Amino acid sequence: MTTLIDPWWVKRTGNEITLGLTPTALTQLGKLYFLDFPAPGAVLKVGLPFATIEAQHWIVTLNSPVAGQVVALNPGWQGQIEPAGQTSAWLLRLITV
Repeated sequence: MTTLIDPWWVKRTGNEITLGLTPTALTQLGKLYFLDFPAPGAVLKVGLPFATIEAQHWIVTLNSPVAGQVVALNPGWQGQIEPAGQTSAWLLRLITV
């Protein structure tokens, strides 16, 4: 396995974007041990790296599928996480800038 193909789901509501990992991506990664995401206020650009995930099967840096400013992080996904805590819940909320 060399890359996650289309790992994100994206929901747009007005100028707000909600971003999460697809169930397929979570299955490919296996148990999640550590996630590193940008803090609120960070600006993401399409195609540029912004997230690092340490998982059972690999460590991966993921590129942003959208552009925007981070306004919220799901607290259940920040930093060290419990391997059983993985879900397809949202990871980040952004606003378009």
